[in-house]
Amino acid sequence: MGCSPFPPSRPDMELKLLPSLPPSEACFACRGCCVFLTSDAPWIPYFRKEEINQAIIAGISQNAFPSQQGSHIIPVSHGDAFRCPALDPDTHSCTIYNVRPLDCFIYPFILMWDRAHKMIFLTLHEACPFVFTQTNPLPETLVCRGADLTLMLQMPQMIESLRAHPGMIMATQPDTILIAPLDRLTKVMTN
Repeated sequence: MGCSPFPPSRPDMELKLLPSLPPSEACFACRGCCVFLTSDAPWIPYFRKEEINQAIIAGISQNAFPSQQGSHIIPVSHGDAFRCPALDPDTHSCTIYNVRPLDCFIYPFILMWDRAHKMIFLTLHEACPFVFTQTNPLPETLVCRGADLTLMLQMPQMIESLRAHPGMIMATQPDTILIAPLDRLTKVMTN
């Protein structure tokens, strides 16, 4: 395995230095992200307080957030479904891509509680076509990204941010692959 260590000093900032994954061409070919079957789907992205402020500056209405302190964005009607208000329905591109929230940035990885709500895991959304076509075995790019995220999401600054925003950690969902337990994050979140 050729993963190179990525030791960030500010994980909330340094995450943005990781290369885009999945690659843009895979995302633009999919058109599944940012569109939801229901207005309360668990996949709707969560924005931390500072991310809400950045999204508003980038043009998203403050009415898209039920709480300015941190919340899931309120999706808008999109035919028979719903879409993130940051998604341009004509180009299927993100209008706030450069300031997208951590929840979107780490996707197809997801922070998720186990069924018993006792352990938080870094998981991989198997329904993402980029992941679905590459799961036996997982390619090195996904394994290395999982290792980077496992390290970065458990650094003290990131743990404090996630502690303030527990809504970013979703309940167990189908079509996910457990990548790594997040022991330090779990310890803080369960105390």
